Amino acid sequence: MENIQQTHLFVIGPQRSGTTWLYEYFSTEQQNVFIDRVEKENYFFAKATKRNSVQSKDKFLEKLSGHGQADLLVDVCSTYFGHPKAILRILECFPNAKFAYIYRPENSRKKSFTEHRKFNQLSAWILGYGISWKLYHLQSRFDEFEGWLKENIPNDRLCRLEFSDLVSSKGQRWIETIEAFTHFKLDEVSLGVVNKSRKDAAVFKRVLFMGVRMIQYTRVHIYIKRFLLMKKNPELILANHKFKK
Repeated sequence: MENIQQTHLFVIGPQRSGTTWLYEYFSTEQQNVFIDRVEKENYFFAKATKRNSVQSKDKFLEKLSGHGQADLLVDVCSTYFGHPKAILRILECFPNAKFAYIYRPENSRKKSFTEHRKFNQLSAWILGYGISWKLYHLQSRFDEFEGWLKENIPNDRLCRLEFSDLVSSKGQRWIETIEAFTHFKLDEVSLGVVNKSRKDAAVFKRVLFMGVRMIQYTRVHIYIKRFLLMKKNPELILANHKFKK
């Protein structure tokens, strides 16, 4: 049975709008915040599954870990933006879930995505990352999907974040907005603004990044990270069982 005192927050993007910053923030030593500490883009609710809502909910909760009690449960996955079926699956599992989505002017986001895609061109060709470009076009219809969100989710469970606030306040305004939205006090952490631009990257960095992409594609990093996390603090992986009912 779901604990009504817990708050479930889903950050749904879109891409190139600051979801990585929020994931890194929630993944710090935040007390009572549980999140998937192994991977950001887990695509859990976007994957085709034959599980019912109860099974999906239990399986999803197994992915979350943290310190203390699980008062705020967070998932960050930009893929869900522009994907109504994923949102509906989330609502089946967590009817009272709250959603935060980010607005970044399309010309700015397109420029960032184009530069990122250009840098990833080789890995996209080898590893099949073309789906990211299709997903971008789906997410570019921001107003359309925002309208869908407002039609299907009550206003008090929707939170729109402005990308400009991330840049101008190094995330402080975002955190204040999320605290007011979730009624949850977050620990102060200074991350600055995550800068993922590789416009002026050297050839060496490109080759190195290609190696990283190969590791990501084979998902070896997931197993390595899980092993190191369990070795460092095994109770993190098992802590979610303390709040599951």
